[in-house]
Amino acid sequence: MSKPKFLPYLAAVLLLIAAYLAFDIYRRSGAELLWGQRPLLLYLSAWGAWVLGKRGWSSRPPEWRHFGLGVLSGILLALGFPDRVPLPLLLFVAWIPLLLVERELRESGARARAVLPYALTSFYLWNAVATYWVTNTAFVAGVFAVLVNSGLMLIPFALYAYTRRVLPKLGYWPLVAYWFCFEFLHLNWDLTWPWLNLGNAFAATPELVQWYEYTGAFGGTLWVFVLNFALLAVWDRYRKAGPLLPVLWQPALLLVVPIGLSLVRYATYEPDRGPTVRVSLIQPNLEPHYQKFALPDRAVLERFVALSREALAAQPADTPTDYLVFPETSFGPLEENRLAQAAAIKRLRAEFGARPGLQLLSGLATYRFLDPGETPPPIARELRNRDGSVDYYTSANTGAQVDLASGAVQVYHKGKLVPGAENFPFRRIFFFMAPVVKALGGSVGYERDPTRRVFTGPAPVAPVICYESIFGEYFSEYVANGAELAFVLTNDGWWDDTPGPRQHTQYARLRASETRRDVAR
Repeated sequence: MSKPKFLPYLAAVLLLIAAYLAFDIYRRSGAELLWGQRPLLLYLSAWGAWVLGKRGWSSRPPEWRHFGLGVLSGILLALGFPDRVPLPLLLFVAWIPLLLVERELRESGARARAVLPYALTSFYLWNAVATYWVTNTAFVAGVFAVLVNSGLMLIPFALYAYTRRVLPKLGYWPLVAYWFCFEFLHLNWDLTWPWLNLGNAFAATPELVQWYEYTGAFGGTLWVFVLNFALLAVWDRYRKAGPLLPVLWQPALLLVVPIGLSLVRYATYEPDRGPTVRVSLIQPNLEPHYQKFALPDRAVLERFVALSREALAAQPADTPTDYLVFPETSFGPLEENRLAQAAAIKRLRAEFGARPGLQLLSGLATYRFLDPGETPPPIARELRNRDGSVDYYTSANTGAQVDLASGAVQVYHKGKLVPGAENFPFRRIFFFMAPVVKALGGSVGYERDPTRRVFTGPAPVAPVICYESIFGEYFSEYVANGAELAFVLTNDGWWDDTPGPRQHTQYARLRASETRRDVAR
């Protein structure tokens, strides 16, 4: 098959588009404008320029069919994750095109590595289309997340391709084992990023996966793979013009039975009727890139006061509000050991402290000075005084509950930190990179609690902070420690009007299904 001669020219056009988009993002940053969907267009045009350029100048004719199947898998995987229209059922066929590529190359005698470019195409498109919005938080961090996670996804698939050649009788099951290891690693290591774990795709349709209370999101991952294998067998039978009924009943049962059982559970579930608490969620709608941190602290505080006053006034007198809930890092930095004396807390107590039992649960940016003689941990920061002495302090992304009548304070430090932004991954190995991490807007690290702390009050409450709501087993530790209600304190304004905030919202629904606890965010 001869190569189309126009490929280099089309690659050049796409490269110019990518360059313009990069310049436009830079220009909009200077003008304090958000980026919207531009990072997605940048990722796709840059990728298209690279692919077409490589194929246009390559001495080997392009394998367009295999390339197209790799693209198809990537798009199906990406579209299966939550957005405005939930399409999780696409994942039940999303792996089939890539598995066909691997099988055809294997049967042709090609080495295992021959499938890797097509698999990388799938994983790049999956990451770029489903999570391009991460770039709206910080450009370098977003590019890093898309490229590195695509490469990490390639590892379990490459191991499967090699294993299939050495132990062919194991069939497709090594892929499941390797992928489970990959997802488990992403839940627990320093570069943790479980956003695209396959079981999360059903977040917008929790009525289909009520059995997550027994299996967690890993049950959804297994369900996706098993149905792909079963439907691939149907496709093979169809291609051979054989009877479909002997193989069609398997995917039918695998699809209908879990959904049927889940719908029955969804329709018949009756929660335990314990005490009722009334919650007012306060959202000041402060854009974080250019607005929230540029406004005077007093202006931010008065917006919270006005919104809280309005919410409390709307509540009937005989059913008073128990909790005012503010987002992540609503105020700060505040000295943790003196939170009750902070101006924001004193102002809120003066306004609402006459309401007995009213609790404020807010995200805060806090810091703590180390005691004299306390050994500074690696995350400690230095404060140089005028006399030349040095004080050490640590910072934390904190959830705090304040009894507005008594002033009693309970504090929890976020335990699952965002790699780069809140945590310096593999610090002991790459300690010399600390200045680079800081220069790119990252952090040397935050203080965190080793256990899931539950706040007491009108109800035992889990103060889940932002990223923590993605981790099912981690979230369930709050419940194991007695939480009957969860508040997710988050600020999703970093991502503009993209799938990011919607996905994050939907993921909290999975945590509610897994733990059978009410969640407010």
